[in-house]
Amino acid sequence: MLVRIGRYARTHVVATALLAGLMGTGTGIALASASAPVAGSRSAGPQRVGTARAGKHHARRKHRRNKSLKKGVNGGNGGAGGAGGAGSQGAVGPAGPPGPSGPQGLLGPAGLNGSSGSNGSNGTNGTNGSNGSVGPTGPRGPTGATGTTGTGATGFTGATGFTGATGPSGATGPSGAAGVTIVTAPITAGAGTQGFAAATCATGQTATGGGVAIAGGGNSKVYVTASEPTTSNGATDQTSGTPNGWSGALFNSDTSSHSGYVWALCG
Repeated sequence: MLVRIGRYARTHVVATALLAGLMGTGTGIALASASAPVAGSRSAGPQRVGTARAGKHHARRKHRRNKSLKKGVNGGNGGAGGAGGAGSQGAVGPAGPPGPSGPQGLLGPAGLNGSSGSNGSNGTNGTNGSNGSVGPTGPRGPTGATGTTGTGATGFTGATGFTGATGPSGATGPSGAAGVTIVTAPITAGAGTQGFAAATCATGQTATGGGVAIAGGGNSKVYVTASEPTTSNGATDQTSGTPNGWSGALFNSDTSSHSGYVWALCG
């Protein structure tokens, strides 16, 4: 490439170096030999020496310019990048020490009443307590009403009492009947039955007394149910007339038979 400066044409090396310095391209262009004359130039010797110096001078300027271009000014910081994705779950750390107890909470509302429980089993009887001391005698109560008169059977004949002391002599009484005798008649009462008998005086005699006796000294289950005088015709329960004998009856409530007798005093 040829550049004409003034009247003379300079070598293509000078033109190329100037263009490269002005454009700042740093493009490598093949340089022609400095010894080659440009067509139409008048002298080749002095021009070649100046051209070589000019080439070196421009080469040094180009080198410094390229060097400054290569370093360049540091650019500003770029904008923040986008957030990265979440990392994987880390391992569970060890349990920390227990924290201090918190303050007591407020009292909660009362709960609902529960359902009634089943009845418990009966407990065992307790031991009997000791007898208490006798209390003081209470006041006497009012007299009760008189009971009805009983109609029980005649009781047993009591035992003969002790002989009393001899009394003073009495006045002489009237003459008594002559020849007083005792007449008896046996009574037999079977188990659960009543026995009856009568003792009769001899003809012409009168019964002055009599009674009923139980053989063997008496028994708690044999009772005298009748003891009374009889008349000449054998009738009992007489309230008048002259008796000539004595009658009596025994009731036996025992399971075995018992006996006794009726006696009459005749004179």
